[in-house]
Amino acid sequence: MQPELLEKQDVAAMLSVSVVTVDRLIREGKIPFYLLWKGFKRYKRRDVLDYIASLPQGEPEEKKLRAVRSA
Repeated sequence: MQPELLEKQDVAAMLSVSVVTVDRLIREGKIPFYLLWKGFKRYKRRDVLDYIASLPQGEPEEKKLRAVRSA
């Protein structure tokens, strides 16, 4: 069973991008985060999957994320 709450590097792996790109997506409000004790951030798997589903269909993941960067 996969965990519901993810760490930033898990999100990066799901999106096939760097952690820096995940930071940018979070700053832009495209992927919400949840604060845990001591300020640790976690990300819900469902939120990441919803973000992936919102990307234009029929394009390779890398091209989709390039389009997001330029938006």
